[in-house]
Amino acid sequence: MSGIRQRRGAAVEMLNPATWSEELLVRLHREVLLFSGMKATSGVACGLTDAMIAAGFPLGYEDIAPIPVMVTEAGGRVSDLEGNDVLNGNGTILASNGHIHDELLELVRDVPPGRDYQSLLRGRR
Repeated sequence: MSGIRQRRGAAVEMLNPATWSEELLVRLHREVLLFSGMKATSGVACGLTDAMIAAGFPLGYEDIAPIPVMVTEAGGRVSDLEGNDVLNGNGTILASNGHIHDELLELVRDVPPGRDYQSLLRGRR
């Protein structure tokens, strides 16, 4: 688990960023270093990244269920982007080293997590 204790400059991995809302991307981009395609949950658990966010297209229970086990066993914290229990939440995920979890929740508070990805897909036809 990483030891970073402030969100500014934190290394945050993105899952499903193509379906994130522009507001979420901009808000995070101003404060943290965003990465894509690294190690996701295992990156947080072993300290390669400070946090991981999944938003936009909602993930299913079967995709989310292993994440709290891996991250909390390593000493981190997991919730949805509203701060709720991730297994009963809205399909978004914030997994962090625990130290910056509340700061990241505050940063994304009241920001829509996704955009209308269905309309994006319709445009491809």
